[in-house]
This record gives sequence, structure tokens and C-alpha cells, in this order.
Amino acid sequence: MGAPDSGAHGAAYGNRAIFSPGIRVGRNCAGGVQAVWGIAFPVGVAGNRGAAGVLLYFSIEHGFTRKAREERRWQ
Repeated sequence: MGAPDSGAHGAAYGNRAIFSPGIRVGRNCAGGVQAVWGIAFPVGVAGNRGAAGVLLYFSIEHGFTRKAREERRWQ
């Protein structure tokens, strides 16, 4: 985990170790729609120690074609 290096066009890059414990939950809704949400708490380790944050996640998934929607009908 060294210091960032200067890359092409002066962009800085480097490697960092992050541990991100969290939880994700999903719900199957009417019409084959699935909602998923979650939260995680990324924490820096090794050379990135002390860095911390919060990550919130939300997505909606559904079939775009008639066949996909029929296959996703939840019982």
C-alpha cells in the first residue's frame, strides 16, 4: 500500500485496502419487480487506516420483455 503514483495525464492512482461490512435486503413485488436496498460501513485498513464512510444502496429490477416479465412472476 504505497503512496499514490502519477500516471498518464498526471492522474494519481494507488492501491488501498478497504473492509466493508454491511447488509442487503430484497423484496419481490407485484409484476415481477424486485426492490433491493442495503447499507455498508467501509473502513480503511493497513495503509488506509482511519478512513471510514457509509454506503447506501438501492436498486429496482424488472423484466423488459414480455417473456422476462412472465418468468419473474413471484408465487
